[in-house]
Amino acid sequence: MKLLFEADNAIEARLIADLLERENIFVRIDGELLQGAIGELQAMGLVRVLVFEADLQRAQKILDDEWHE
Repeated sequence: MKLLFEADNAIEARLIADLLERENIFVRIDGELLQGAIGELQAMGLVRVLVFEADLQRAQKILDDEWHE
């Protein structure tokens, strides 16, 4: 799987995953549970949204069009 987005937190990653899953793109979130483990500290760079390489360009376009409006 390829890195699509490094989220600021698990909530942001989940919102992005939901957006992509509505477009039938399989998403894996790495580090989603780490935020709770490190408590008050920022999980910057630890929560990552990944997609299959074949879906990377389409996922990036959806993210660019819908997430960064």
